[in-house]
This record gives sequence, structure tokens and C-alpha cells, in this order.
Amino acid sequence: NTNECVHLVVGEDGSYRLDVGYCDMYALQLQRQAAKSRFLMSTTIIEEQGKPHMINLACIGNDIYHIEPQTDEVWFHCHKD
Repeated sequence: NTNECVHLVVGEDGSYRLDVGYCDMYALQLQRQAAKSRFLMSTTIIEEQGKPHMINLACIGNDIYHIEPQTDEVWFHCHKD
């Protein structure tokens, strides 16, 4: 399936595993939709349940928010200053 992303996860001991998911597709799609509306939104990779997971970041005023593009959950991350 070309809509899946594949992550190569390398452990501290040098071991590795392949991880397959759809998170990048949702995060990049949300980023493109925001850009069409002239909003700047970035993507970032976090660890969720021991696996890499791509989400979005949005800067609103002095605040930075994380956005889970698959569920539309939004949470405050930090202040810029």
C-alpha cells in the first residue's frame, strides 16, 4: 500500500525494527490544508507507546500547540518565550 509509511527504528543497542503506519499521511495532509488557507503548520515526530508517530505543530500567538491529525485532538505544548 503506497499510503503507508515505513519507519526504521534503531535502538540504543543497535537493534532495529520496521514500523508501518499511516500517521505521516494524515499529518502531511493537514499541513497542506493549512497552507491552502495560508496558515503555517509544521510536522514533527514524537514517541507514542514506544513507536515513532507524526503529528502537527501550530503556533498561535505566543503559544505552541500539538495537533493529532487522526483524531483532531489539540493540546497546549508551551509558550514561545
